[in-house]
Amino acid sequence: MDSVRRCHRHRDWCCGGLLLDTATARRKVAAVERELEERRTLTEKETTEILEISRQEAQQIRLEAEKTIERRYQDLARAEERVDRRSENLDKQVKKMEHREAVLNKRQSRLDKRQNRLETIEQE
Repeated sequence: MDSVRRCHRHRDWCCGGLLLDTATARRKVAAVERELEERRTLTEKETTEILEISRQEAQQIRLEAEKTIERRYQDLARAEERVDRRSENLDKQVKKMEHREAVLNKRQSRLDKRQNRLETIEQE
């Protein structure tokens, strides 16, 4: 579109240096205003579309992040359960070993007593 403006020299409407009559100038101004309104409308539409797409992408990212966080919490809970089970198993093993040690100590004590009796008998 040609640039339409008020000419200070001619005190009338000009288009690229050409003097225009008022009707032609008004048509040109109206055409430029329509084009501006179309561009404004198109820009607003594009902006709205971009905002909606951005909002949807942000929502998708949030959902994916929440799923990832939930998986991490589940992984952590499973790891804690494994640690607890290992701890329980180790406690059981320690108790078994302590019991075995106590049994072995009793046997050794009885063997020592028998050995002492034998030595006493041999000395007599």
